[in-house]
Amino acid sequence: MSAFDFAFTLFGLLLGLSLAELFGGFARALRARRRIRIGWLSPLLALLMIIDLISFWVGAWNDRASITVTFPTLLFGAAIAGLYYMAAALVFPDDIDGGSNLDDYFMTQKLWVVLAIQVSNWLVIAGNIILHGNFFTSAHTFIQPALWLSAGIALILARPRWLNLVLLLWYLQLYWIVRLL
Repeated sequence: MSAFDFAFTLFGLLLGLSLAELFGGFARALRARRRIRIGWLSPLLALLMIIDLISFWVGAWNDRASITVTFPTLLFGAAIAGLYYMAAALVFPDDIDGGSNLDDYFMTQKLWVVLAIQVSNWLVIAGNIILHGNFFTSAHTFIQPALWLSAGIALILARPRWLNLVLLLWYLQLYWIVRLL
């Protein structure tokens, strides 16, 4: 087992628990679907988190040769994975009461979830700068985080539910668009 494999078990555990939290929350909502209104916003936020988590996981794997396992590195990775877990725990409510509306719940939690995603992504960018030097060396490396940041800020500030739906769909599309740039 390499040092990276050893360290990644910690991150993998937290990231796996984050995915389990998201899938488990959606399963709880589906079980309660006769008593509650699920809507689109919370499931799309869960999908956004799943895609972001997987992109982080892939990015960490791709950078494994550059990452040295030290106490600060483990703390840094645990902070990112911990933010993801806390955000994942907020996407769906623990207790789903009859008559609940998950779109209402989304509106109360989206600030913290999107903020955690944004902070995690900016910590990853900071880690890339530490590992590889200046990250912003081309238009692509500047446009990608700028698009994600603007989508996140717009989502946090959006009030009408229809606009939140549009912004979530846009945010999800960014993961595919940036791969094409």
